[in-house]
Amino acid sequence: MNYNNFIARFNGVKQTGTNQYMALCPAHEDHNHSLSISLSDDGTKILIYCFAGCSTEEILQKSGLNMADLFLVSANDKKQ
Repeated sequence: MNYNNFIARFNGVKQTGTNQYMALCPAHEDHNHSLSISLSDDGTKILIYCFAGCSTEEILQKSGLNMADLFLVSANDKKQ
């Protein structure tokens, strides 16, 4: 999965900066775009944070994603 496909899993996505987005959190009744989605500095990981306190696991589960989807570079890619 790439970053754009990951972001497409969320509703109400608004770009707030380079590779930075806010979205409606799927893990709670959200009306205020409380979910932050961004890339790590090295571009290998997707960082998500809900300002309402939802856990990463809850957010991913409600989005049909898993922890592995947060990593854009697999262990095999790093070896090459």
